[in-house]
Amino acid sequence: MKRELGISKNKPIVLASLILVSLIIIGLQFAFPDNNQIYNVDSIRIANFRMDGIPVSQPWFVLAAIPFVFINLFLAYHINSQFNIISNAYYFPSWLYLIISFNDYRLFHLSAELISSSLLLLSIFMLLLINQSSKKHSKLFLAGFFLAAASLFLPQTLLYIPLIFFGLMVFNQLNLRNSLNFIIGMLSVYFLLFAWSFLTDNLTLWHQHFVFNQVFSGLLIPKFTSLFPDFLLAFLSIAGLIFLSLNSGFLKVSKRKHLTFFVGFLIFGTFAYIMDGFCLYNRFFLALPMAYIFINYLINTKARFLPRTITWIIFIFFIISQTLSVFSSLSGNA
Repeated sequence: MKRELGISKNKPIVLASLILVSLIIIGLQFAFPDNNQIYNVDSIRIANFRMDGIPVSQPWFVLAAIPFVFINLFLAYHINSQFNIISNAYYFPSWLYLIISFNDYRLFHLSAELISSSLLLLSIFMLLLINQSSKKHSKLFLAGFFLAAASLFLPQTLLYIPLIFFGLMVFNQLNLRNSLNFIIGMLSVYFLLFAWSFLTDNLTLWHQHFVFNQVFSGLLIPKFTSLFPDFLLAFLSIAGLIFLSLNSGFLKVSKRKHLTFFVGFLIFGTFAYIMDGFCLYNRFFLALPMAYIFINYLINTKARFLPRTITWIIFIFFIISQTLSVFSSLSGNA
């Protein structure tokens, strides 16, 4: 019998360790602040224009990120427990979400991407609820509302609109009424934005939101400043996708549909990652589908040694990346 991974057990110590590691990352921000602003808050978009140029090392800027980080960690856990996508995973999705997102502690600060990721995950959660709720139309309205609200902070979030329609198709819910509920939810946000811009005589914000040639940096040669190597994430993603394709026929229909949706999420997220010039903040979005695809492999593979070996490799790389981040910050402040 295959032994269960310790980190996937439903024990208080696993949750306590997750919170402790999160607090350690916060502590690193205060102990070794990013005074050179290696990861800048550089956005002039509507809802977050006041954050432009603020040093990310300011204490309130770090503390303000905590609610959004814990919302994302909770949603990573709750989506799995609500829909039973991967049995016996418990807090494992939250662990991997944290490790993939915050491979560099200097990313732990309030940013447009972090806020937008929380709103997008809420949108996706509402979408997934349509199979369990009799009020699916209100859920789709909220899915559109949250996605449009996320785009006020980060217009690149609009690249995920096709993901919602892909999800409706996967769950056999793609019809005119459902699509209109989602679209109306989005349009309501933009109507409120237009009304606010008109009443405050500030229509430039309304026009600026849709100027995408100033938003997307396009295809660039990536600068691999990330200390959690992209090739490791790519390798694990490919391994997880191969395993899923070979074993999807043995899964229950509900689990197979949810995992198929996360495969689509990974594809759209990768496309957004490329279109945004390989911006590291996109990990806030990519971390969720990656976590589920990895865990599906690590939990369900019949191999005895691979799950523990890969899990330890992930944690070792995480520790190394944080250590190198500290040295990088110290050398930059010297």
